[in-house]
Amino acid sequence: MKLKLIKYDNYLKEIWDFLIIILTIFIAIEFPLKLAYGYSFTNYYFEIIVTLVLLIDIIVSFNTEIYSKGKIIKNKKQIARIYLHRSFILDVFATIPFYLISVIFPELIWLKWLGLTRLFKLLRINTLVSKWRNRQTINPGVLRLVIFFFWIFLLAHWIACMWIFIARIEKVIETPTYIDAIYWCITTITTVGYGDISPITDLQKIWTMLSMILGVGIYAYVIANIASLISNIDLAKSNFFKKMENINSFLSYKSVPKRLKQNVQDYYQFIWNNRMAQSEFEILSDLPTSLKSEISLHLNKKIIEHVPFFKNTDKKFVLLQFDQRSW
Repeated sequence: MKLKLIKYDNYLKEIWDFLIIILTIFIAIEFPLKLAYGYSFTNYYFEIIVTLVLLIDIIVSFNTEIYSKGKIIKNKKQIARIYLHRSFILDVFATIPFYLISVIFPELIWLKWLGLTRLFKLLRINTLVSKWRNRQTINPGVLRLVIFFFWIFLLAHWIACMWIFIARIEKVIETPTYIDAIYWCITTITTVGYGDISPITDLQKIWTMLSMILGVGIYAYVIANIASLISNIDLAKSNFFKKMENINSFLSYKSVPKRLKQNVQDYYQFIWNNRMAQSEFEILSDLPTSLKSEISLHLNKKIIEHVPFFKNTDKKFVLLQFDQRSW
């Protein structure tokens, strides 16, 4: 049976990708807890369902258009070749139920750690975020901020689970609760370290030092990027205020009278309040003529409908008139 090729921007495919990411996030949260406490929070049926879903995802990937080198690939042979070189191997490893195998065959208990290969599916977040950014459904600054905090909290969860695992295997102290572990992790990676939960064994001390080093790196990244992310949440507003600063500096330098200066400021404030700060020409200047015509036609639809000359005319005819405009 020959499967129909799925379009690159297919809405249902994006929903499928989103569901795969949600499933992977659940695994990224549940699997480290499973290793930390030594028992499963899910049953065999869940493991089988996850395996089947990931197997179906491989089939879907072989039958979906791929964006590569600035163009969309629609040839199935080319799609297969690119997918095999990109993430096929990782997807295959993610599909194998290593943890389930280690439970069925206790002598292969080491296999359960290979279950972490399913976390490679988290890399798909980058692809989905790129699509969202290109479509501008979410402000890029906000999106970057959300993704940044997502990785921070997920990383904190993994570090806390490792702390629980170390405490459990060394049996020096009572296995800490998850709340205690996450509390220790947050105070450590934020370089606060109250000292009420401290490492006892050498392995715990080594893990604490590694977590501190990681925390310093995170702190440096936050200082370097968080201000930029917040300032870019409303890029248009930021550009408007920058422009107003330049205008005010110019008017003051030229000793423009206060009344006239106020009139200029009022005018630009009116432009901003009515979201007219950018002209149609500036926004559409980089687009090809055909797209500029269609967008301009949409923006001026109400005006065109009241022009007798264009009444009862074909849309292609109206577009032709816009194509002949001077941009």
